[in-house]
Amino acid sequence: NLVRDMLLYRRDRALYVLAGIPADWIAQGENIGVQNAPVTFGGKISFRLTYPRPGRMILTFTPPAKPVDLRARFPIGESHSIKSATVNGKPVKTFSKSQVFLPQVAMPVTIEVEFQ
Repeated sequence: NLVRDMLLYRRDRALYVLAGIPADWIAQGENIGVQNAPVTFGGKISFRLTYPRPGRMILTFTPPAKPVDLRARFPIGESHSIKSATVNGKPVKTFSKSQVFLPQVAMPVTIEVEFQ
């Protein structure tokens, strides 16, 4: 359960993804993913985080059948912060130092972040 909670968990109405993953668990050129994980509110989710180059991470997320508020944390380390984020190629402003927040995700999304 602890490892699962590091990868994904639900609190209130939001699904938290990668909340407990330390920055040193992923290096440039690597990825972390989960496929068809059952969730307590019904259905299954999948996601894959890739780290293609310095300062950039990409998360692809497939939600369960019901829309879900998504809180995606990027394991970029304490000394870094997200500078820009896009969802399916469109800029979004709903991010903090290391998280992107998306309300009512009902279809697969690709979140790309640039950080320094």
